[in-house]
Amino acid sequence: MRSEVRSLRSKVGYKVPIALAMLLSSALADRIAAVITAPVPVEDLAKRADTVVHGKVAALECTRDPAGRIFTRVELDVAEVWKGKPAGRFSLVLAGGVLGERKVGVVGGPAYRLGEEVVVFTARNANGEPVTLDLAQGKFTVETAQASGAKHVANGVLGGAAEKSGYRLPMQVPLALSELRRRVEAAR
Repeated sequence: MRSEVRSLRSKVGYKVPIALAMLLSSALADRIAAVITAPVPVEDLAKRADTVVHGKVAALECTRDPAGRIFTRVELDVAEVWKGKPAGRFSLVLAGGVLGERKVGVVGGPAYRLGEEVVVFTARNANGEPVTLDLAQGKFTVETAQASGAKHVANGVLGGAAEKSGYRLPMQVPLALSELRRRVEAAR
């Protein structure tokens, strides 16, 4: 029996344990990032943001920059401007995306879905393009309660719907869209 185990270990080597460790680390990366990232207060996001907009994701376009890096351009149909001066459509860039068979992402970075209603806090990158402030914490998804029609926001760390059941982090108390707007406008 021992010789069979040694024989199997010599054939497989350490590939299986390494592959398993890589799989587990990638599966837990978003949870690990959430644990090591301190929650950023809405007021801090609002003060540091160049622009805060409420709108819907109208288009997503993944491409490469001149250096070959993959990025996604996110186009929003703006419903309201809470800070800054965009009108109609607002464009921001996001590191990573899916281009052909290649997928690149940033741990803790925001994800946008076509048609999704969002509130986005942005700052300008070195190229002068708007990017989501503080990774995923600068993007709030707007959820509408089916029963009441009330709108709540959440960014994975702050906020959440009033109807949400199950485990919540201490700072995931329900946050109405109107309350988020009030806090942003008070902090500017």
